[in-house]
Amino acid sequence: MKIIKKNRIFPRRYLCAALAAALCLALVFPALAAGGSRYIVSGDSADLLAYPSETAGKLGFIPGGTILTPSSYSGDWAQVSYQGSSGYVSLGQLTLLASGADDGITGIRVTRTPDKVRYIHGDDAFIDAAGLKITADKKDGGSEDVTGFVVSAPALDSPGKKTVEVTWSRPGYAAVHRTSFEITLDPLPLASLEIDTMPKTQYIEGQFLDVDSLRLKATFTDGRESEVFSA
Repeated sequence: MKIIKKNRIFPRRYLCAALAAALCLALVFPALAAGGSRYIVSGDSADLLAYPSETAGKLGFIPGGTILTPSSYSGDWAQVSYQGSSGYVSLGQLTLLASGADDGITGIRVTRTPDKVRYIHGDDAFIDAAGLKITADKKDGGSEDVTGFVVSAPALDSPGKKTVEVTWSRPGYAAVHRTSFEITLDPLPLASLEIDTMPKTQYIEGQFLDVDSLRLKATFTDGRESEVFSA
């Protein structure tokens, strides 16, 4: 039997070989065969690189437990986006999540807040999760304490209450469960305030007060200083 296409003759054995090769690719590279596959960073973190090579420059790192959906693949590398940066992660640092499988979890909740929930505005944007306890509620009515959750820091650009999001996925499953807790960002305590530059002090009758040149120096309890201008 022969297959004829556009007046060219292809032996049946060539067609069978092509089909077998395509099947092997689907088996060896399942991520290529399944569009929209989701992965979880399986270790403590994964390096985000500029291009698919171990010698590429490092753009940053992705915390363990983060769920990623690659946009493309290059050999043993997946192209992903994380917090606005696009780069490549080795597939060896990722675990493919089971698509559509039921993880048996209805949700997660905070059963103990972290030991530290108050921060000073201006400190490093780092959330200390020590002491945080997360519990997953099961569909069978039970519950279990979980580890491997990801804590995402909110914007710490102003004082006040902030919401910290926590995400978790059961290893091997695509479902992502979320909960949150609050922290308080206190203003940096002021130690002293002094005049650094005097304003205009000599006037004649009828002139308005001019404080445009007035400069104050604020000193905070951690030793930092800041210049204060008149409004």
